[in-house]
Amino acid sequence: MADLRPFRALSFNPFAIGNYANVICPPYDVISPEMQDALYEISPFNMIRLERGKTYVTDDQMNNSYSRASKTLSEWIEKDVLIRDKDPAFYLIQHSFNSNGNTKSSLGIMVGLKLEDYKNRIVLPHEFTQKKAKDDRFSLMEHCHSNFSHIMLLYRDSEKKIVSVLNSLSSNPSDLSLSDSSENTYSLWRINDVPTIQAIQVAMEDKRLYIADGHHRYETALNYKSKYGEDRDPNDPLNFTMAYLVEFDDPGFSVLPYHRVIKGLDESQLNAIKNIVQTLFHIHAPEDGNNVHPTSLVEEIVKRGATQPVLGMFENSAPPRILTLKPDSFPQNESPIAKFEAWLLEKLILEVVLGETVDEHVTWLHNEVEAIDLVKSGEYQIAFLLNAISLELFEEIVDHGERLPRKSTFFSPKLPTGFTINLLNATTKA
Repeated sequence: MADLRPFRALSFNPFAIGNYANVICPPYDVISPEMQDALYEISPFNMIRLERGKTYVTDDQMNNSYSRASKTLSEWIEKDVLIRDKDPAFYLIQHSFNSNGNTKSSLGIMVGLKLEDYKNRIVLPHEFTQKKAKDDRFSLMEHCHSNFSHIMLLYRDSEKKIVSVLNSLSSNPSDLSLSDSSENTYSLWRINDVPTIQAIQVAMEDKRLYIADGHHRYETALNYKSKYGEDRDPNDPLNFTMAYLVEFDDPGFSVLPYHRVIKGLDESQLNAIKNIVQTLFHIHAPEDGNNVHPTSLVEEIVKRGATQPVLGMFENSAPPRILTLKPDSFPQNESPIAKFEAWLLEKLILEVVLGETVDEHVTWLHNEVEAIDLVKSGEYQIAFLLNAISLELFEEIVDHGERLPRKSTFFSPKLPTGFTINLLNATTKA
């Protein structure tokens, strides 16, 4: 049973910060050093100072990015830069954006989600996590006792009971609306009407929730609860985490692929990859031949991949190729993950040739043009272009209890950090 609770969000005071668009920031794990610098410059109140503060060579155990985030949080609360809602609420957020010249819109709801162990099969992961990232997030949570950024989860609402309620609510005037310089528009509604909250809670009770983004944050929240949650009231905020829920069929939501570019191969490794490709795959020339544009190549991969596993392959010394897995190349496997090209590439080629050194040779990219340009430049030797996983296959694999290779999915759009903060140990001021 998915247990959702309204919470008293901490949010920016519009009268204290100026342009609200200048204080939000991307999720911590997509922020480059250059982006971090830019966010520091755009506003003294940008969420970057809490979410992913700068580090310095003089940092020590007493003075570091985590302690500075804690101090900044306290100062912003004390000075009413951040103010806390008086009543618990769900927060409906609509994100409208430009996609290839078309305006799309995604609608989701921010809630307090009861933390569940994966074994309970209520909250389902799709990838494994890394200790370093969890240690980082735990240090931040331990210093600030807050959720600054949300976990993004998907749910299936076949009868559209929840979606219809959310769509109706979004027709009302919003409590907050803003646009940024990248043609993103955000609108937020506070849902604090008790009957509406209860209707959403009841409709969600039988849902499974699939983590799209935020595995490290979710597992960090579990660890935080384990450390500080003994003998706490079951309704204590510590037993919940801030989560953003989006329906699988949301019209603005999509999943993008991660392509693989490979470098540093010696001649024997390069030949081994080519031999495996020739043995296990049918090799086709793309329709436009050697002059095919990377985007057209991906479009052809998508088209062919509708009925079978397909990869694109590009080397500087050879024409582009489309690889279709031969029916007898892989033992018949009832596991749904065997339908997924990224898993097949890793298991049949990369791990066979590179073993535990895969990470030393592979870079993951979303943009197919960038991937092929890296090979053309000579910096990389091979690019494998992949189809995005369908949400139906994603759901099937996760339901089966399996986890995808890392860097298999890029869920879009990603809601920025900064619309709501969830306090786990509220200060007196808040």
